[in-house]
Amino acid sequence: MKYSFDGIGSVTATFGTASGADIAPGTPVKISAAAEVTACASGEDFVGIVLSCRAGCACVQLAGCVTAACSGTLTPGYAKLNADANGGITSGTSGRERLVLDVQTGSATIML
Repeated sequence: MKYSFDGIGSVTATFGTASGADIAPGTPVKISAAAEVTACASGEDFVGIVLSCRAGCACVQLAGCVTAACSGTLTPGYAKLNADANGGITSGTSGRERLVLDVQTGSATIML
């Protein structure tokens, strides 16, 4: 990628994880209980992307530009995005509309 969008509008928060299990960085997550997140299943809407996780505490990016693994066909512009079956994101018919800034093989930079 010729340009960098890293850090633009970044907002992160720390959440507990369901059962204290660690979640892999880059995974889209949903709220599972008060102040707690869990990995999304395929087709689910996500609130953010895990940046790091240790000892059952996940740092989740809730807003701003983030690069995540993707599947399917994404193109720059606004698109409804959901979690995919591989711990990444994909386009869907439901979910929040988000701005796709760049698409590379296997990853996409989006604005949360």
